[in-house]
Amino acid sequence: MMLVGSLAWLLGTTSGARFVVNQVTGRTPGTTTVGKFDGTFLSTLALSDIDWRDDGLAVSLARAEISVSPGILWNFRRLEVRRRDL
Repeated sequence: MMLVGSLAWLLGTTSGARFVVNQVTGRTPGTTTVGKFDGTFLSTLALSDIDWRDDGLAVSLARAEISVSPGILWNFRRLEVRRRDL
């Protein structure tokens, strides 16, 4: 029961999504900051004011939206970009 509750919190709440994103960014090279979180992994998660810096490289995004399909939960090494607005 505790596992189901934890999974529901991680996937179904903004605070759970924030926890997951912070865990992922803490394990990536460089420094990543995310200014604002809105939504959940079960709906669409919107991240704003994203900055990544490492060894003189810098990437800044004003906004990114993440929609998670159930299949992605089994393959964490793939990122698929379906649409980009420049």
